[in-house]
Amino acid sequence: MMDQAFPHLLGADEMVAKRPFTHMDYIQKDRDVLVHLGRQVCLVLERYLELLQEGQPVYIDEPERRWHRFIIPRPKVLSNANKLCLVGFFSQKRQDKPSDYFTALDDRLIELIPNIPEILSYSTMALTNGDFCNLVLLLNEDAKSKWMEGETHNKAVSLSPGYYRSIRINNGVLPYGVLQYETLQITKVKYYDYSEDPPWKALRRLV
Repeated sequence: MMDQAFPHLLGADEMVAKRPFTHMDYIQKDRDVLVHLGRQVCLVLERYLELLQEGQPVYIDEPERRWHRFIIPRPKVLSNANKLCLVGFFSQKRQDKPSDYFTALDDRLIELIPNIPEILSYSTMALTNGDFCNLVLLLNEDAKSKWMEGETHNKAVSLSPGYYRSIRINNGVLPYGVLQYETLQITKVKYYDYSEDPPWKALRRLV
């Protein structure tokens, strides 16, 4: 059945030759990155618990001194959760846009996270090619709606076509919680191509 928000439904192995950012190889590549982010969340829970309990963001350096920021407002709940939902965001930005394009909105989103109890972790990591990725860990599916229906998130969505060439959004689960990050599963991928107006959108279901 067609999803009105995503008029193009892709098969698990379907190629879209003119849109290389949708290639199936990215499913495994993105998963590898998200597993790494999950591993780093566990490291932060172990090493920086006191800072997290004080409501402080934590920054660590990745290789090549790429920064990685963690917002974990409820570390004990995150550590003890038996199952988590996740959203993994991968962007391909336009080359002519400033790096601080979303800074004010990002700061506002971070301020709102403690007000949504089901959001347990929000981490952002710089990638080697200059793009960024996010991993959001949620207690349940309902938290996605609360996050996505907010005014600040909607504002970020409205600005996306001017900043990004394309986006991949992975939805999935950590079936045994974040401490078993290697069990991460991607269940569907949403694609946005902003080279067209209106944007081309597609959904690939994997489970």
